[in-house]
Amino acid sequence: MKMEPLSSGCLKIWMTQSDMQRFGLSFETMNARDTATRQAVFKLLNVAKLRHAFHVDEGLTVEALPIDNGCLLLLTPGRHRPLFALPQPTVYAIHNADDLLRFGNSLAHISQNDLPTASLFGWKQGYRLILYPDITTSEPCKRLLSEFAEPIADSYTAAAYTEEHGHALAIGNALQRLFTAHGSHAPEPPDPLH
Repeated sequence: MKMEPLSSGCLKIWMTQSDMQRFGLSFETMNARDTATRQAVFKLLNVAKLRHAFHVDEGLTVEALPIDNGCLLLLTPGRHRPLFALPQPTVYAIHNADDLLRFGNSLAHISQNDLPTASLFGWKQGYRLILYPDITTSEPCKRLLSEFAEPIADSYTAAAYTEEHGHALAIGNALQRLFTAHGSHAPEPPDPLH
């Protein structure tokens, strides 16, 4: 298990499958009402207090993200919540270069003004696309995403993990670049492993 305090006052915790088993956790059953989850969070808080002087006075928000062979937790102290929930970025998996090319070609049927801010990352043998909530995603764009991409998570934690561990291919303008690349001779997508 690894803990990393952030300058924002939050705490990241990486747990392996064996760490999770030791705390009686499984990602499928983790939630605020689950007794094992609550007990594990209290134990982790005690460890964080001893190791990193991480202290929580006024409540705590815990976000969990499944990662290879384990789980990433983001602990954010504070009880004050915003008056409205800000939309979270969405991380999508695009499994291969063919799907990415077909997705890019299909974007030609959507107005470029309707394309949200997005970043594209090489990820193992495929790709990860992060859509940021700067504009509401149009229905045509949603249909294309459902056809060519698989939603992975809606959270800043998942986006940050993707940004940290993926190979950046297009930052902030991924959909616009795919849109512009459309033509009778579509370019080869970048190799995610290079």
